[in-house]
Amino acid sequence: MDTSEQAQTNQETATAGEVQMADERVLDYSLLSQRKAFESSLNSLFPTSEEDNKLQKARGMLGELAQTIPDDELAVYLTQFQYLLDEWLDEYEQELFNGLTLRRLLQDR
Repeated sequence: MDTSEQAQTNQETATAGEVQMADERVLDYSLLSQRKAFESSLNSLFPTSEEDNKLQKARGMLGELAQTIPDDELAVYLTQFQYLLDEWLDEYEQELFNGLTLRRLLQDR
């Protein structure tokens, strides 16, 4: 094998190696995205015990009406309600403590 043939073979080997590496990266990305989708699906089907307990407590407090609301919708309502409560409490604290929240007041001490 002369030098030009060896150079050609080396180039083909290098190109084949680059293609294989690119294929492996695509495969890794594909597997990673599929794994994330699978984990997300599992989490929605089998929520953690903390999430499950929070939903059960809410259903118990809200009574019969909450039994017809799907879990994901109830979770959204709870998150929105918690946000409103936090905002209202902050506003009330600012009225009481000259523009400061209780958290801010305690941080300054």
